[in-house]
Amino acid sequence: MATSESPRLPWWRQLTVQIVMLVLALAVLPQAFVGARNIQAIRAATLQDTQRQGQMYAEVVAERIAVYGDGQTDILKSLADSPPLRAGDWETARHEVERVQVRHPDLVELALIDARGDEQISVSATELVLADFSCSGTDSPCFQMVMDGETYLGDLQFVTGAGQRLLVAVPVFDNARQEVIGVLAAQLSLRDLQDEIRAVQIGESGYVYVVDSQGRVIAHPDFSLVLAQVDARSIPEVGRVLSGLLESQGPEISKYQSLGGEAVYGVHAPVGNLGWGVIVEQPEA
Repeated sequence: MATSESPRLPWWRQLTVQIVMLVLALAVLPQAFVGARNIQAIRAATLQDTQRQGQMYAEVVAERIAVYGDGQTDILKSLADSPPLRAGDWETARHEVERVQVRHPDLVELALIDARGDEQISVSATELVLADFSCSGTDSPCFQMVMDGETYLGDLQFVTGAGQRLLVAVPVFDNARQEVIGVLAAQLSLRDLQDEIRAVQIGESGYVYVVDSQGRVIAHPDFSLVLAQVDARSIPEVGRVLSGLLESQGPEISKYQSLGGEAVYGVHAPVGNLGWGVIVEQPEA
């Protein structure tokens, strides 16, 4: 039994169908190409916005830290310039030191060391006194630097149960301001400043953290990283800020794995003369 075949379209109809399909393709493909270009442009603009926003936050936090540190140092300089200290009247100076410590609780411990390296005054807001975290003794780098008339900003030390402290010291000049007669040192608590930094939220999921001059995490929304004193130098942005590379000298925005293993975009900002760095990270959408 013979099978019936579907009737073939005349050649001119086949040609018409092909022409119609070609016209449709030419009409759709440019739109698809333009759509892809638009998506790329939107993505690039989004990354630029992410960088600008992150950079703004990084610089604001860095400035906040610098202002805080400068403010505490200015308090010490003002105290060192008070008449009892400049006159070398240590007994009367004790009352001035105690008064300042009460008014500025972030200065958890204050000490006055004379020109021989001996501690004359020690005032602490807590019972925890760190004898190895001071400017006492003529062999101390802190003592030697301040006796040369310079301000000393030391490394951070983590104190169990008390958070992190920064050693700051300024010279005490005599009345003629020609000779350094002592060193006024303070242990500065960063607990309140760290709480303030951890509370910063950028958009829906962005965050900020801070590293010290050695790359250790000193403020982070995940406080376990601070407790563990995690070394973050493997993070590209941390390496860049510690090397002194300005954000404008590097790529527009870097993408990498965060300390938590998450893909993020990051930017950074340096913190004044402390040698610290502020890192802002935005998880990849």
